[in-house]
Amino acid sequence: MIPIRDSIPCQTKPYVTWGIMAVCVAVYLMMLLMPDEVGQHFAYMYGMVPIRYSNPDWAYAFGLPPDHYLSFLTSLFLHGGFLHLLMNMVFLWIFADNIEDLMGHRRFTVFYILCGCLRPTPNGTFIRPWRCRWSARPAQLPVSWGPISCVFLTRR
Repeated sequence: MIPIRDSIPCQTKPYVTWGIMAVCVAVYLMMLLMPDEVGQHFAYMYGMVPIRYSNPDWAYAFGLPPDHYLSFLTSLFLHGGFLHLLMNMVFLWIFADNIEDLMGHRRFTVFYILCGCLRPTPNGTFIRPWRCRWSARPAQLPVSWGPISCVFLTRR
């Protein structure tokens, strides 16, 4: 069963969560409108492809800059299909607002980006490093770790 809402009221509006969701949907719709070849190049350019950093020759062969570290950040907003996008957005809709409410907008933003940028490193280095990574875990990781972090961040 997939939840559709939670019962915990928030004291603030989750502007950061809404912004993340809007960017994800906008990027997904933009990719749908691209021709297949352009969309695939876009995905490899801005998605996380770990082998590009360890094997520059592979990156040059595919027309990718080997030092394009922006993909650590941009891969947070890419999705592999409609169901992938939908499930991440549902997860953010239900859980992220509460974490943002507890942490505050700025700390949640930093936490989300930090967790998302660090996530591809161990996974992509050892498991199929030539494969393009999408955003499933970065969208869920900060929200999953958020309650644990909030306990430590809000205790004084």
